[in-house]
Amino acid sequence: MLAFGAMAARADTTETIFTEFSSPSPTNKEWKFNVSPFSIEHQVRLGLDARIDWPDLAGSNPWLRVAVNGNFLTADQLLNKRQEFVLQKRGLDMTWSTGDSWRVLFSPNFEDALKIGEYASDNPPYHFVWDITSLVKPGENTLQ
Repeated sequence: MLAFGAMAARADTTETIFTEFSSPSPTNKEWKFNVSPFSIEHQVRLGLDARIDWPDLAGSNPWLRVAVNGNFLTADQLLNKRQEFVLQKRGLDMTWSTGDSWRVLFSPNFEDALKIGEYASDNPPYHFVWDITSLVKPGENTLQ
């Protein structure tokens, strides 16, 4: 099961697209969301918390693909953490994305990896924030 929640935000407004969604993998799901008119100095961001429901903290895989208006998000749009990181306890070099697939942790909740510190160098490992300004238009947009 993949569990996550998402919101789109500008500096002055936030719209919750959904608060929680769980599904067996693989699945495709689509949500519509609205973006208020914005000017060149605004940035539109998409925030998403994701995990693979698992009895204990058991690693990760690049398992999630996220598209806005048919455009898959890539490392260039990631805002809240470095694309490359090192697993603290094992010293493994890792990346948060491979092409347009995003690394998601196997975890029973959204806290365990924070307690253990394996992903300590990143701003929480379950949370992603992307700049989607170039992918959205004022009015209705689609998240997949």
